[in-house]
Amino acid sequence: MYLKLKYLYSLPAFMACMLSACDSDMPDGSTDTGVGTEVSFTTSGLSRASDTPSFDRFAVYGDMRFQGDDDAAPLVIFDKKEVEYQNGRWTYSGVQYWFQKHIHSFVAVSPVSVVDPAANPQYSDSRLSFTYTIPTTGGVVEKKDDISDICVATHRRLYVSGNAPVTLKFRHIQSLVNVALALDDDLMKKDEYVLINELEVSGIKAKADFSILPSAILTNNQTDDNVVEIAGQEGDAKLTVIFDEPVKLVNKANPVNLFAANDALIMLPQVFAVDSKAKIVFTYTVNGDAEAPKKITLSFKDMKWDVGKSYTYQGSFEIDKTQIELQSMGITDWTEEELSSEAVSD
Repeated sequence: MYLKLKYLYSLPAFMACMLSACDSDMPDGSTDTGVGTEVSFTTSGLSRASDTPSFDRFAVYGDMRFQGDDDAAPLVIFDKKEVEYQNGRWTYSGVQYWFQKHIHSFVAVSPVSVVDPAANPQYSDSRLSFTYTIPTTGGVVEKKDDISDICVATHRRLYVSGNAPVTLKFRHIQSLVNVALALDDDLMKKDEYVLINELEVSGIKAKADFSILPSAILTNNQTDDNVVEIAGQEGDAKLTVIFDEPVKLVNKANPVNLFAANDALIMLPQVFAVDSKAKIVFTYTVNGDAEAPKKITLSFKDMKWDVGKSYTYQGSFEIDKTQIELQSMGITDWTEEELSSEAVSD
């Protein structure tokens, strides 16, 4: 059975315990285990510049277990430990060391506020679970940027020797949604246009349970792969976006993205039933006639938003129609080029 320790700050005291009376509490074969170098962290895929991360703080959870002792509960060594970017490197308070012949597992998340007590974070057997709830007032999201861009990373390693840091490869676990619209009206002239003034997203989920688990080591001595699961989607939220500068669509021209790549709608991953009422309603004016606004709808029936995916819905519409004709739906991984530094900052 492992010692009931949470953080390992004092190397001499811990080693004295390991080598004396505490030997009987360690797993069989672990008494010859040596202590390695200090655990340190670096990040990958976060920065647009080589030395500036897109966020400057994350929380890390971690544990370790003796190699081959799969039935023993792992010893927690990091429990929401905050790691900050200072003076060109990632630092944390205290010191944690690698232990030879132990499998060390880590889960990191940003922003740190995602694992505040209200989210009921739980870390057990290398798995981090928490609930994310979109902040709303009466079911209404006040600003689209109130929905957090959540990034996670994992690492699992059988420590043998050396001082290689834990390189955390962060990935998004929300969904990113953009819309590219075109005006295609045979009764309008080619130089006529509409202005998209606002949009309202309704019928979207406001709450979900996330679970992040590092994958098992299959080859070599380490892996950055992981399994992200989402469940418990609940709620019914509404979001309105009023464009500071209306989006202009010229008749018979190419589709126009309503949002820049790094400023699109961040949404909870979710599945829409065939009878779902989830939709986006766009309010627009024709040729700048502000006194006669019109509306057009894009429905999300029988669609889904997966973890870490970026969606661009491309469609066209005619004046006096009520539904957008959806021509294509681009689905890609939500990549670093689409990372919004503001979205992951506390």
